[in-house]
Amino acid sequence: MMLLKWEPFNYNLLDNQDVFLGFNYDLDPLSCERDEYEWSPSLDMRESKENLIVKAEIPGVDPAKVRISIENGSLSLEGEKKVDNQTNTFGMKFNERSYGGFKRVISIPDIVDSKKVSAQYKDGLLTVILPKREEFKRKRIDIAVK
Repeated sequence: MMLLKWEPFNYNLLDNQDVFLGFNYDLDPLSCERDEYEWSPSLDMRESKENLIVKAEIPGVDPAKVRISIENGSLSLEGEKKVDNQTNTFGMKFNERSYGGFKRVISIPDIVDSKKVSAQYKDGLLTVILPKREEFKRKRIDIAVK
């Protein structure tokens, strides 16, 4: 989803019709190109004192086949959800679930220690823990007032 700046006195709906009709996909910096990948999992990113934590919803994806990589300041999550074989047996009435390949690439700050990244998968939720480098962790310094 894309947010547009509201300018009530200088706005032409026809200039932005592609955005409203969903044709301009590359404006969302967190999503991937729609031509190459069939769906895009939802992500959350949080920060704690010690880590950045990224959570991705990827139900139905084999966690052994998810590829996680860090390169040039970006975290990449890539995998595929296989089509349910029961669909072909029973006949499809309607389909709301997404299948096929996905790839999400998000920028991460240079405070991350990429050698200590870990991930876990539980109940369709992939959690990637990106530890901060020691020099960037928040520290409390007590100062004695005299």
